[in-house]
Amino acid sequence: MTGLQDITTMTGLQDITTMTGLQDITTMTGLQDITTMTGLQDITTMTGLQDIATMTGLQDITTMTGLQDITTMTGLQDITTMTGLQDITTMTGHYHHDWATGHYNHDWHHDWATEHYHHDWATGHYYHDWATGH
Repeated sequence: MTGLQDITTMTGLQDITTMTGLQDITTMTGLQDITTMTGLQDITTMTGLQDIATMTGLQDITTMTGLQDITTMTGLQDITTMTGLQDITTMTGHYHHDWATGHYNHDWHHDWATEHYHHDWATGHYYHDWATGH
Protein backbone atom coordinates (compact mmCIF):
# COMPACT_ATOMS: atom_id res chain seq x y z
CA MET A 1 0.00 0.00 0.00
CA THR A 2 1.44 3.29 -1.07
CA GLY A 3 0.50 6.92 -0.85
CA LEU A 4 -1.21 9.04 1.74
CA GLN A 5 -4.20 7.76 3.67
CA ASP A 6 -6.49 10.37 5.16
CA ILE A 7 -8.66 8.13 7.28
CA THR A 8 -11.11 10.62 8.80
CA THR A 9 -14.13 9.54 6.79
CA MET A 10 -12.90 6.11 5.82
CA THR A 11 -15.29 3.30 6.71
CA GLY A 12 -14.85 -0.44 6.51
CA LEU A 13 -12.20 -3.11 6.89
CA GLN A 14 -8.68 -2.89 5.58
CA ASP A 15 -6.46 -5.97 5.55
CA ILE A 16 -3.02 -4.66 4.68
CA THR A 17 -0.66 -7.54 4.01
CA THR A 18 2.40 -5.48 3.17
CA MET A 19 2.39 -4.19 6.72
CA THR A 20 0.68 -7.38 7.83
CA GLY A 21 -2.34 -6.59 9.94
CA LEU A 22 -5.99 -5.76 10.22
CA GLN A 23 -7.40 -2.27 10.05
CA ASP A 24 -11.09 -1.87 10.87
CA ILE A 25 -11.85 1.84 10.69
CA THR A 26 -15.39 3.15 11.02
CA THR A 27 -15.32 6.93 10.87
CA MET A 28 -12.19 6.85 13.04
CA THR A 29 -13.98 4.42 15.34
CA GLY A 30 -12.83 0.81 15.45
CA LEU A 31 -9.93 -1.56 15.86
CA GLN A 32 -6.54 -1.29 14.26
CA ASP A 33 -4.34 -4.35 14.77
CA ILE A 34 -1.13 -4.05 12.78
CA THR A 35 1.31 -6.86 13.39
CA THR A 36 4.41 -5.19 12.01
CA MET A 37 3.76 -2.46 14.54
CA THR A 38 2.55 -5.16 16.88
CA GLY A 39 -0.27 -3.72 18.92
CA LEU A 40 -3.90 -2.81 19.29
CA GLN A 41 -5.32 0.54 18.37
CA ASP A 42 -8.94 1.18 19.32
CA ILE A 43 -9.76 4.71 18.21
CA THR A 44 -13.18 6.16 18.91
CA THR A 45 -13.12 9.73 17.64
CA MET A 46 -9.56 9.85 18.99
CA THR A 47 -10.97 8.56 22.28
CA GLY A 48 -10.12 5.04 23.37
CA LEU A 49 -7.35 2.58 24.06
CA GLN A 50 -4.07 2.41 22.21
CA ASP A 51 -1.87 -0.53 23.19
CA ILE A 52 1.17 -0.77 20.96
CA ALA A 53 3.55 -3.59 21.81
CA THR A 54 6.61 -2.23 20.01
CA MET A 55 6.29 0.85 22.18
CA THR A 56 4.94 -1.37 24.92
CA GLY A 57 2.39 0.73 26.75
CA LEU A 58 -1.14 1.88 27.23
CA GLN A 59 -2.52 5.05 25.78
CA ASP A 60 -6.04 5.99 26.87
CA ILE A 61 -7.02 9.29 25.30
CA THR A 62 -10.44 10.77 26.00
CA THR A 63 -10.60 14.14 24.27
CA MET A 64 -7.01 14.65 25.41
CA THR A 65 -8.06 13.58 28.90
CA GLY A 66 -6.84 10.27 30.28
CA LEU A 67 -3.88 8.08 31.10
CA GLN A 68 -0.85 7.45 28.93
CA ASP A 69 1.48 4.74 30.23
CA ILE A 70 4.22 3.92 27.75
CA THR A 71 6.85 1.59 29.15
CA THR A 72 9.51 1.99 26.46
CA MET A 73 9.40 5.67 27.31
CA THR A 74 8.98 4.53 30.90
CA GLY A 75 6.59 6.98 32.48
CA LEU A 76 3.07 8.05 33.21
CA GLN A 77 1.27 10.80 31.38
CA ASP A 78 -2.08 11.79 32.85
CA ILE A 79 -3.61 14.59 30.82
CA THR A 80 -6.86 16.14 31.98
CA THR A 81 -7.87 18.94 29.64
CA MET A 82 -4.15 19.44 29.15
CA THR A 83 -3.77 19.91 32.91
CA GLY A 84 -2.34 17.20 35.13
CA LEU A 85 0.71 15.02 35.69
CA GLN A 86 3.37 14.34 33.11
CA ASP A 87 6.09 11.98 34.31
CA ILE A 88 8.27 10.65 31.52
CA THR A 89 11.55 9.28 32.79
CA THR A 90 13.15 7.97 29.63
CA MET A 91 11.77 9.92 26.72
CA THR A 92 12.41 8.06 23.50
CA GLY A 93 10.86 9.42 20.36
CA HIS A 94 9.30 12.71 19.52
CA TYR A 95 6.23 13.96 21.33
CA HIS A 96 4.90 17.33 20.30
CA HIS A 97 2.18 19.36 21.93
CA ASP A 98 1.34 22.91 21.04
CA TRP A 99 -0.27 24.14 24.24
CA ALA A 100 -1.53 27.27 22.48
CA THR A 101 -3.48 25.46 19.78
CA GLY A 102 -4.09 22.21 21.65
CA HIS A 103 -2.38 20.17 18.95
CA TYR A 104 -0.81 16.95 20.16
CA ASN A 105 1.01 14.52 17.95
CA HIS A 106 3.56 11.78 18.26
CA ASP A 107 6.16 10.74 15.73
CA TRP A 108 6.62 6.99 16.24
CA HIS A 109 9.68 6.82 13.96
CA HIS A 110 12.06 5.69 16.71
CA ASP A 111 10.20 2.38 16.80
CA TRP A 112 9.04 1.91 13.22
CA ALA A 113 11.77 3.67 11.21
CA THR A 114 9.58 4.82 8.33
CA GLU A 115 6.14 4.22 9.85
CA HIS A 116 5.07 7.71 10.89
CA TYR A 117 1.59 8.37 12.22
CA HIS A 118 0.14 11.84 12.51
CA HIS A 119 -3.07 13.26 13.85
CA ASP A 120 -4.06 16.83 13.15
CA TRP A 121 -6.30 17.79 16.05
CA ALA A 122 -7.31 20.98 14.25
CA THR A 123 -8.83 19.21 11.26
CA GLY A 124 -9.43 15.87 12.95
CA HIS A 125 -7.41 14.11 10.25
CA TYR A 126 -5.45 11.02 11.23
CA TYR A 127 -3.23 9.70 8.52
CA HIS A 128 -0.22 7.61 7.63
CA ASP A 129 1.82 8.09 4.50
CA TRP A 130 2.84 4.52 3.70
CA ALA A 131 5.13 5.65 0.88
CA THR A 132 7.32 8.22 2.59
CA GLY A 133 6.60 7.34 6.20
CA HIS A 134 5.53 10.90 6.93
